[in-house]
Amino acid sequence: MTGKTHAICGTVTMLAITAVSFRGLPIDGHTYLPAVGLLSVAAGSYMPDIDLHRSKMGQRHKFISKHLTHRGITHTLLFPVIFIVAMLMTAAAKIPVLPELIMGFNVGWVVHILADLCNRKGVPLLWPLYRRRVHIAAFLTSTWHEYVFIILWLGVNVACVFFLLR
Repeated sequence: MTGKTHAICGTVTMLAITAVSFRGLPIDGHTYLPAVGLLSVAAGSYMPDIDLHRSKMGQRHKFISKHLTHRGITHTLLFPVIFIVAMLMTAAAKIPVLPELIMGFNVGWVVHILADLCNRKGVPLLWPLYRRRVHIAAFLTSTWHEYVFIILWLGVNVACVFFLLR
């Protein structure tokens, strides 16, 4: 998927999370305000492609992109788990706003991985336990397939919001 697709899907998902939990998400003694995460979700949506030298993130951080394989470690569950721990630690430390920004960033990162799961190339989701790339669909990047994917992603998010708010 392209960077724009990742940003659109991440933002749509964060908007859906905000819609169903506008008053906040109580987790482990802290009430997260998902609307704040809208500020960081697009960055999180782009960041897994820091390993791709042609991407915006890869161009800005060439010292990283030249040492990583595309759809390698940044497309596993490792970083989302690290961000969850960071989110909980900053919330426990009563640091204002930062847990929500980490949450938004993480939602963007996870949505990026989910979108790439729908591409024929797949992702090494369970690395290092399972090194093979997995995929659940075969949408092609930079074709009409990608537009269909965006519409489907939007539809699923809208359906989830309606289901959860009724």
